[in-house]
Amino acid sequence: MLQKMMVDRLPERQQQIEQAWQNWQEQPHQVTTQDQLVSYIHQLAGAAGSYQLSHLYQAAKACEDALKNHTDKEKVHLAYTRLIAELKALSSTP
Repeated sequence: MLQKMMVDRLPERQQQIEQAWQNWQEQPHQVTTQDQLVSYIHQLAGAAGSYQLSHLYQAAKACEDALKNHTDKEKVHLAYTRLIAELKALSSTP
């Protein structure tokens, strides 16, 4: 039941992350935009881990790590794309 509540909130979390991503893309040198994006993804990773959503946890953690480690933009984008795909897959699950 709690896991279902978490999954029900995924579209809202996805929207937050997508907006933070867009802000970061528009202002890549502004530290607060990246910090906000990392914060949302970190929170998602923690919740996914707590609710045993392992694929989502792994995708969120990989994206968070790529952002924190200042990995090249292509790897960050791939990690972000994977995270959004996981969010969409879980959100569409009945």
